[in-house]
Amino acid sequence: MLKIKLTHKELYWVFQLTGWTLFFIFYASVASYFNDYQPHILLGYLNTVLVGFTLTHAFRAIIKWNHWESFGVLKLSGLIILSAIIIGIIWTGIVLPINNRFFPVEGSEELTFGVAIIVVFNLSIVVMGWSLI
Repeated sequence: MLKIKLTHKELYWVFQLTGWTLFFIFYASVASYFNDYQPHILLGYLNTVLVGFTLTHAFRAIIKWNHWESFGVLKLSGLIILSAIIIGIIWTGIVLPINNRFFPVEGSEELTFGVAIIVVFNLSIVVMGWSLI
């Protein structure tokens, strides 16, 4: 049996690249299925993945810089939830205007405050899930 020994840093990159690749494949596939195939869908989700990748990598740097791993469960849970919401807001604030302007999807809903809240909630859950890794 072949054993591969990965460092924490290498394991982080394997999870980052695998996770974001699977995120792209899943979301782009589902969106393409329900909206027929439109190249703008793939480009919009590629934008979403690139921004998400960048934000979660920056989030990891903040966690390491401030030594969050040394915090207790209650404090860490609160910080993760608050951070996930803030990152979800930032992520939505970057991705929605870009995707709406440059990658419009034919037949999609109008960009409203309600849609933005739903996207923030969805992306915040993604960040919370990412934080568990």
